[in-house]
Amino acid sequence: MGEFISLFTAICWTITVITFEKAGRDVGSLAVNFLRLVFGLVFLMIFLLVTKGQPLPIDAPFDTWNYLLLSGIIGLFLGDAFLFQAFIDVGGRTTLVILTLVPPVSAVLDYLVFGETIAFWQVVGMFITLVAIVFVVLAKEDNVNHKHVTRGIAFAIFGALGQAFGLLFSKLGLQEYDAFAATEIRVISALIGFII
Repeated sequence: MGEFISLFTAICWTITVITFEKAGRDVGSLAVNFLRLVFGLVFLMIFLLVTKGQPLPIDAPFDTWNYLLLSGIIGLFLGDAFLFQAFIDVGGRTTLVILTLVPPVSAVLDYLVFGETIAFWQVVGMFITLVAIVFVVLAKEDNVNHKHVTRGIAFAIFGALGQAFGLLFSKLGLQEYDAFAATEIRVISALIGFII
């Protein structure tokens, strides 16, 4: 089931990247980012109202709120702000390839924070991923804003780091708490960041 959900998530990500890239070029990355969070919050509130009987996760412990608020600011606000601009600057393909840095960086953070071990083959996989990123970044892409290639690559890397650190704080805050309610807390904090 977990593998099926992961595959479905990857398919959804591919579709959304195409739409985010197009919308970002039309109206700007900040507007698209803010609007998708607003829609996400509305859908999460409806979902939680139906499944838990309350639209907001007021039952979350204080520590859970703290970690998830940090996760939302780092991952959904800062990380995605860089990521969405990278979609415009270097295109979705290059940005997504650079975004594959998230699992290796997350594995290193898990090792440092949680003491989780990294197997030899996982290190080999990380190395292969990094080599693939270098090849794709150096390759020509038609859908690139050539004036901002360096900025776009840097923003994609910052976006990947934001995602990885956001996931770390999500893991610290989530524990046994409901994943949808946790996502809503992250969305709320990201929206506050964009409003500020």
